[in-house]
Amino acid sequence: MLQGFVEAFQPDLIIETKVGQTAGYGIDFPEKRIGLIDDLLERDQQGRRKIGVDLRSVCDDMYDKTRLCCMNSLGAAWLSHHSMKRRP
Repeated sequence: MLQGFVEAFQPDLIIETKVGQTAGYGIDFPEKRIGLIDDLLERDQQGRRKIGVDLRSVCDDMYDKTRLCCMNSLGAAWLSHHSMKRRP
């Protein structure tokens, strides 16, 4: 039954809470795409997650690309590295 779930949902990786859990349940999955739950908590030197994308990285990227700046009571301006557009 678990193999059927893996085939139906086709996950990018499987996270185990104990080493060998995937094989113990008879799930056929590439070894290099199986990780331990501790791997999810690891960070690189810049504080980013090693597996997946954390919200901090998403927000930093969005901030670098688009910035909202209140200009006056008439509206706001969207500032980006490409152009400046006035929004009412």
